Amino acid sequence: MPDDSAAIVPPAMQLIVGPTFQGRFLRPQDRMIFEIVSANQFQRPVYFGFNVPDENLAGLQPYLCTEGMARKLLPAPGHNEAPDVIKKNVLQVYRYRNLEHPKVYLDQYEMGLAESYRHHFLKLVVYELQQNARAEALALLQKLEQIMPERKFPVRNFDNALVLARYYWQAGDSTGVQERLQQAQRRRNLSPEQRLDIAKFYWHLLRDGERAREVLAQILDKTPSFQPAVALLAEIQNAPSANPSVKPN
Repeated sequence: MPDDSAAIVPPAMQLIVGPTFQGRFLRPQDRMIFEIVSANQFQRPVYFGFNVPDENLAGLQPYLCTEGMARKLLPAPGHNEAPDVIKKNVLQVYRYRNLEHPKVYLDQYEMGLAESYRHHFLKLVVYELQQNARAEALALLQKLEQIMPERKFPVRNFDNALVLARYYWQAGDSTGVQERLQQAQRRRNLSPEQRLDIAKFYWHLLRDGERAREVLAQILDKTPSFQPAVALLAEIQNAPSANPSVKPN
């Protein structure tokens, strides 16, 4: 158990698992897991890969603690993540050899596995920001970009791209914010709602009325009756002038 844990370890691990095959049977792999846990009795650590689907965990999710690319089985539920262990693994243990090299080919499956590294880096970024450790959060973001440059590992989901821009904003990196917002604007087939989210970022967070108006102009050029864009433009025009800033409140 974690050193700072106040949890009371129950005398027995109790699991209620319904049939996992055709509504009638337990699959052999599920029985195998129960046999391993029962025979081991926590004498040696039991781990599951981070990317193992939930349906292959035999109901053990509440007892698993993420330590990076593996999840450790604990005798009591409630410890979903171990930030200190994740940080050690991400920064000291994992090697990341040649991920950033432009000539090293990764197929779709390998790219998906590599995304797990980004997931853990960003989990640590959130943790550091919650501790108001902005310098540490920025160092993690810079290390992530060094290991997995976005030119090779683009953030394909639009919402995730804006979340990443917000992390750079919270960490105080104005250049990082602007680069990611510009990348978001260059995406193909953006909906008016997505462009509006970019404009809101420029205005509500950066107080950059000029860039926000540019994005709104793109929206209104194609959809002049899109009222949320009309309302935001009116808000900007009626507000006192504000200098662009990426410093979080």
